[in-house]
Amino acid sequence: MGTWALPKTKKIANDLQVLMKKPIPCNQATHHLVDIIGDDDLYDLLEALEGDFDIRPIIRDFLSEVITQRIDYNNNDWDKEALRICTRLTSP
Repeated sequence: MGTWALPKTKKIANDLQVLMKKPIPCNQATHHLVDIIGDDDLYDLLEALEGDFDIRPIIRDFLSEVITQRIDYNNNDWDKEALRICTRLTSP
């Protein structure tokens, strides 16, 4: 298990910001997220969900956890603008 992709660059964070403007149905989530966020635990959760409801709150919670609880591990690799964008995205 692990994390293989996070929106650590400005470009990828911008891509996530655009994606988060519209509902993301859970049955299409991994397709949209594969190059932006890659995390085994997140994908396991998304695959267990049924239906086509909007997973943006789950993405917000995931980003919030990454930014606040894993910051020491990930902060060195994050572009400052990407971190700012992702922090803003964690607010509903």
